[in-house]
Amino acid sequence: MSFLTPLYLLGALAIGLPILAHLIRRTPPRRQEFSSVAFLTPAEPKVTRRSRIENWPLLCLRALVIVLLAAAFARPFWRTPAAVVAADEDARWAAVLVDTSASMRRDGLWDEARERLGEVLGEYGPFDHVGVFTFDSSPTLVWNWEAWSRQSPGQRAASVAVALEDVQPGWRETNLGAALIAAAEALENESAQESFAGPLEIVVVSDLQAGSRIDELLGYAWPGQVTVRLAPLGRDLSPDNAGLQPAKASDGAQRVRVTNADDADAQSFVLDWSDLQAEPASAVEVAVPAGQSRIVRAPQTPENVDGAVLMLRGDAHAFDNACYVTVPQQDKFTVAYVGDDDPDDPAEHRFYVEPLFADTEQRDVTVVDWNRETAMSFAAESPIRLVLLTGIPAEEQIGPLRDYVRTGGLLIDVLQSSDAVAGLASLIGMDGIPASEAEVDGFSLLTDIDFDHPALAQFSDPKFSDFTTLHFWRHRRIEAGEIPALRVLARFDDGDVAIGEIPLGEGRVVFFTSGWNRADSELAVWSKFVPLMNGLLETARGLNFQQSQLTVGDEIPWRAIRGTAEGGLRLTRPDGSRVPLSDETESVTAEAPGFYTVSAEGDPAPVARFAVNLPASESETAPLSADELESVGVAVNRPTPVGAEDQPTEQRLEDSEVEQQQSLWRWTLLAVVILLLMETAWSGWLTRRSVAPGEPARAR
Repeated sequence: MSFLTPLYLLGALAIGLPILAHLIRRTPPRRQEFSSVAFLTPAEPKVTRRSRIENWPLLCLRALVIVLLAAAFARPFWRTPAAVVAADEDARWAAVLVDTSASMRRDGLWDEARERLGEVLGEYGPFDHVGVFTFDSSPTLVWNWEAWSRQSPGQRAASVAVALEDVQPGWRETNLGAALIAAAEALENESAQESFAGPLEIVVVSDLQAGSRIDELLGYAWPGQVTVRLAPLGRDLSPDNAGLQPAKASDGAQRVRVTNADDADAQSFVLDWSDLQAEPASAVEVAVPAGQSRIVRAPQTPENVDGAVLMLRGDAHAFDNACYVTVPQQDKFTVAYVGDDDPDDPAEHRFYVEPLFADTEQRDVTVVDWNRETAMSFAAESPIRLVLLTGIPAEEQIGPLRDYVRTGGLLIDVLQSSDAVAGLASLIGMDGIPASEAEVDGFSLLTDIDFDHPALAQFSDPKFSDFTTLHFWRHRRIEAGEIPALRVLARFDDGDVAIGEIPLGEGRVVFFTSGWNRADSELAVWSKFVPLMNGLLETARGLNFQQSQLTVGDEIPWRAIRGTAEGGLRLTRPDGSRVPLSDETESVTAEAPGFYTVSAEGDPAPVARFAVNLPASESETAPLSADELESVGVAVNRPTPVGAEDQPTEQRLEDSEVEQQQSLWRWTLLAVVILLLMETAWSGWLTRRSVAPGEPARAR
């Protein structure tokens, strides 16, 4: 039996009233005739108090009346077998998301997550269906709904705990938006297969740090029947947290960004090198106010090392206090120029090549000419990074140039005339490409810029994306549809291709249909020309990978350096494990911060070194509010206010309907009336029996 308003059962405590009345009742006095007392011995009167119950059945009858009256007000009803079947049909469907991102590595947080997960799973009944995901930068289903249903209700939570026994927080960033979308879609699909149309719930067991990515939710239509319940962790942890990330510097000096959390008490820190290979250097003190960041120059870089670890001291949480940096090494390479231009003539292309690729602290560039006093050699000690072709290549040059590109090289072909298009066709293995001189009325402008290309991405910001100041006087018109796999990087305003990219083997050919000589355009004096050409250079093979800075989750770009080492390659991870690299090797992802070294088989000297650091967003450990999730469309189930009913509204409505149909309270009140009549008759009979025969009862 169940009760709709069980609080009224407290009225049953009133059964103590008749018991108390029996215990304090005194026997009323009555006249008793007696003979002379003159011959009796005087004695002190004995005073006694009657404290015993004379009639137990009558007392129990009165107590039963009070109990039944309280039960009637509590609105009793029976849960029928049909109601149990309905409960099975209306069982809850839920998905539980467990955070395994880098911020969960803070002290004690993962143990708290395991405990909270057990509490959450314990809230679901035998008819409920639950799936469990772990998530960091992407979600993973570790316990599906079918496996949950196969387990006995008492073993489900323990089975999930065993499945997660070997799971530990990783080093990836928190993508809460992707996890919520995956869980919502999986819930909809699974519940739809069981023809369930009720509400669905997602429970998020996470530290819910402010750095969690939720941007994917902006373009997602959140399902109306799915609600999200938050189970935040780590609210007792210290709010102090400072993070350390590498920062770019134009002067070659190593700089880092230090960020401090909001409401942090600690605002003074120390930077020093802790690489075991390096000699200790003088530490640098850094003051960062709460909620702000500072870019500071690191201590003097250790000598004779390829990479070192910079540590931040004085922080409450150490998981994001290491910064892995590669010590800059000057990169030496060659740019080969193929053409007959006079290097001293400012009206020609060759004049601008050295200024385009000037020497810096990071690189030492040598420009060599194919047909001049310094002959180009593809086997030179200084590797060729880029080939600039501004003329029509000779027949004996086409073969070596094609082989260079096929092995991963980058060739930039500047088409100075429509006849030069035939050389481009020979390089890419085509019989010919239809081409002609375009008819230009005044000048042409660039449009349809492909800002997704690595060389052009630097201009995607609206401050730098204006190309209207660049004028072209002449250009070549080619039939782009005739070139297979052509990627158009820019067009002229008449629709002709201005810059195109053609893959060839492992390398690429980039062609310009207008040159930077004075007769063709203003490219040579355009402010964006030097960044554009250097952007193309940076996409070439063999770039100074010793300076590469990656983030956990990035792919190690080892394929770009295959041509710089003879024989096979291998990758050494920070934990010392090695992975052989070959054409059959799939992408290799950085799963932990540290140094990843690529070396040739049998040669311990590294060909390339990559420094991998923690995503900066993981250092933002301030709590993420439910309001931010609601602002991107998520239906957040707020905690029930204190004093509110814990029972779901749907269940209360169902119980009320069953109680109204049964109306057991009416029969309970009828029983109360019958018992009261019985008690009245019984107590009257007992009163009449207690009066002496022949004597009228006295008023009491």
